[in-house]
Amino acid sequence: MVAWQLSRDTEEQLAALCRGFSEIIPRSDLALFTARELLFLLCGTRTLDVQDWKESTVYEKCTETTEQIKYFWEIVEDYSEQQRADLLQFCTGSTRVPVEGFQSLQGSDGPRRFCVQLLDDVNRLPNAHTCFNRLDLPRYPTKETLKQRLQLAVDGAEGFGGD
Repeated sequence: MVAWQLSRDTEEQLAALCRGFSEIIPRSDLALFTARELLFLLCGTRTLDVQDWKESTVYEKCTETTEQIKYFWEIVEDYSEQQRADLLQFCTGSTRVPVEGFQSLQGSDGPRRFCVQLLDDVNRLPNAHTCFNRLDLPRYPTKETLKQRLQLAVDGAEGFGGD
């Protein structure tokens, strides 16, 4: 039963995927890479470089010197790798960064950098638009409030079709 569920149940779909993949990238070219290297090229890296993230971010209704933006980056710098990955997933739908770094993030309509937009309504939680790699961040008055509300939003996020 296990063998059937792990291989034979999806054999036809996997074969079709392999055929399509081989049409785009010949097997001889793939043979140059180890499985780990290929995973890296296809999925990007799990290590999140905060400096690269900062440098590749665009801002709406604020600048990188706005107080709340400074708070935001201080919080991200203090986060563990897992917390950063959770935040990235909340904002972009992915826990990984492309091989080329944050400047190569993709949105639903092609290349789209990470964006932080400040909102005036401090009664809201931060929210994200994963299709556009955008984080809407209320202008909370303190770093501690921003940290608490951001964590609440990220921890409570279910995404599409959550249980």
